[in-house]
Amino acid sequence: MKIVRTTVVRPRAGFETRTAALLRELDEHLALQPGFLESYEVVEEPGQLGRIALWESREAADRAAKLDRTIALRARLHNLNGSSSEEHLLAVTSERHSGSPEPAQVA
Repeated sequence: MKIVRTTVVRPRAGFETRTAALLRELDEHLALQPGFLESYEVVEEPGQLGRIALWESREAADRAAKLDRTIALRARLHNLNGSSSEEHLLAVTSERHSGSPEPAQVA
């Protein structure tokens, strides 16, 4: 089953550029891992930065999350943002593709 992992951070004042660069570095690292499908940089609202990644499976997402480099990058993000970061792991239960009005159920 496909998995979506979201990360949303609220950079402390003065750390916006460093935080954006660190999110991009994390994204580039994870994009090289087995099971990675695609990702997006997002802004939830002014002052919040984030990323959304789609993975082939929870196992692939978890495997990538446990890599030393991933852990180090996430720790650096946490240090820049304190307790204001959020991560969610969501199972994909249906898919809708361009030109297909009805969602396809995922087994």
